[in-house]
Amino acid sequence: MLDVGLDIENGLYKNNVHISEEGIKRVWEFHEAYLSDSLECDGATTAISTFLRNHQVDHVVKFGAVSLGEQIMAPHFWIEIGNKVIDFRLEMWFGKSPDVPHGVFNPENTAVDYEGEEIQIQERSRIAIAAVIGYNGETS
Repeated sequence: MLDVGLDIENGLYKNNVHISEEGIKRVWEFHEAYLSDSLECDGATTAISTFLRNHQVDHVVKFGAVSLGEQIMAPHFWIEIGNKVIDFRLEMWFGKSPDVPHGVFNPENTAVDYEGEEIQIQERSRIAIAAVIGYNGETS
């Protein structure tokens, strides 16, 4: 089992203001260990949100659209922590390209534009996606 324990002081910060390099590393480790490429943005976002919630990390789940030039992906789901976006599914729709960010990034430094609103994920969705990916919710 992958150790995904997070030290809030040195990893992901609370109050939705910052994600450190260690926090980014932990999100990537979770992604590599649990998220298959077959999950689309809703499933991947639900799984990562559940992981963050289990570590008591404040974050915002968003639903809306992402545009890259003339291309638009809607509907789309992603997570925001401060000035960072967590999105592992843009490549699924826009393809792999230097213009398509992947993972945890500052959208201000990219060619994509996000537009959406905050949503709440239902508990049954969290339970279902955790069962599908085999995540037992351990926080250490």
